[in-house]
Amino acid sequence: MVIGAYACAVLIFIEVFFRYVLNTPIFGINELVLLIGIWLYFIASAYGAFEKSHIQVSIMHLVLNDKMLAVSKSLASAITTFLSVTMIQWSYTYLAWNVMKHGVTPALRIPLIFYQSAILFGAVFMSIYFFAEFIDNFLQIFGKRALFAQLSNRCR
Repeated sequence: MVIGAYACAVLIFIEVFFRYVLNTPIFGINELVLLIGIWLYFIASAYGAFEKSHIQVSIMHLVLNDKMLAVSKSLASAITTFLSVTMIQWSYTYLAWNVMKHGVTPALRIPLIFYQSAILFGAVFMSIYFFAEFIDNFLQIFGKRALFAQLSNRCR
């Protein structure tokens, strides 16, 4: 993610420098920035799901007891898992459609599958991590110890 962020920043700086200082636009650099940016976005999304740092409603613990809070978290993570699995199906269908159409970018003729495969990649990993979170939340309903709660801490 860090390399992708730096690469985007450097490419944008190069484009601005050449366009506005040297008055010579660079052909197709926007497509490279977009390619790196899309991959960066979906890798970061998967990493956020892995770290469990995605957006959550944290006020529920003030109104619900521990059991109901665990049920509420389980329901939310089940819905999130379902939506991310649905995203896998949609992104796979989208990617398969584009493989048949042989889409390419206008300037550098980069195949669009390089862009669209990032969506499928991110969706698969987000689904795995959301499912692990669902299992942990479901186990907490019954007072069991979470299996994957410290996964992101152990991998650092």
